Order: sequence, then C-alpha cells, then structure tokens
Amino acid sequence: WYQRRVRQAVVSTQSTGEQRNVILTSLDCTGSAYVLHVVSKIRPSEMEEALLVLPFHYVVDLVKLIAEWLAEGLHIELCMRSLVFLLKVHHNPVVAHKPLVAVMEQLIESCEASLNGVRDIIGFNLAAMKLIQLDLQENSTQLFTDLSGKVKSVKKKKRAVLKTLS
Repeated sequence: WYQRRVRQAVVSTQSTGEQRNVILTSLDCTGSAYVLHVVSKIRPSEMEEALLVLPFHYVVDLVKLIAEWLAEGLHIELCMRSLVFLLKVHHNPVVAHKPLVAVMEQLIESCEASLNGVRDIIGFNLAAMKLIQLDLQENSTQLFTDLSGKVKSVKKKKRAVLKTLS
C-alpha cells in the first residue's frame, strides 16, 4: 500500500513538474502536519534528549512551527512541554536572535489562549466528576438502606416459615 502511494506521488510530481516532497505527497499532508505527526510519536521520556541534540537553526524553525500549532490549538500539552524545554536550554540564543522576537510575542498570546482553554476544560471536567461523586455517594447510601430493609423482610419471612414448620 505504502509503496503504491509513493509511486503514485512520484508519477504525479513528475507529470505536474511540482517540487513537492514525495512523502508529503503520498501522505497528502503539509510539512507542518507531518512534523507534528513525527514529533508526537516521540516518547515523552526521549523528547528531552531529542530536543537537546537539535541544532539551534532547527530550534528556530521548530519554535515557529510550535507557534503555528498553538495558534491552531493542536497538541497543546506536547507543544507547551517542548517549548518550555527549548526555551530553558536555548534561552540566551533565542533572546539574542532578532527574527524570533515577533514569534515569541505571537507565542505569548497563543500560549495564554491555549492554556486558558485547557484550564476551562479541566475545570468543567473536575466539576462534573465532583457532581458524579456526590451522586454516587447519595445513591450508594440509598442502596445500602434499601438492602438492609430487604434483608430484614427476608429474615422475617424465613422466621415465619420456620415457625409454621415447627
């Protein structure tokens, strides 16, 4: 399947004269989406090591991509974790690099918006879980009280049956 898609992509790029990457053509996605897909497949335990060995000129490109992903609301947790680590490791070069100033301002806005959205979702889910917990606590006490009443009635019936038999 994969080889067939790659062959089709090669033929289509040759026929149109387009200089698009064969992998991106076969997967029918943009470069940004492909990088996000690849980065999201990296295990969290190996993410710091992968970011640590990344050369600075790739860090600049990755920070720009992270800004784009955060603006779109994609993989917020992964983007924030990667961004914080990159900024910790490469703080001085990032601050000294003039083209990243505009990107950093854009990141501030999109990070605040993304984090506020995540906080709202977490708050809503937490409130719903507390409501479910209260509902379960009320129902569980009712279940036990109902059971105790049923057990007493069953015991009375058994006593009545035993008295009639003896």
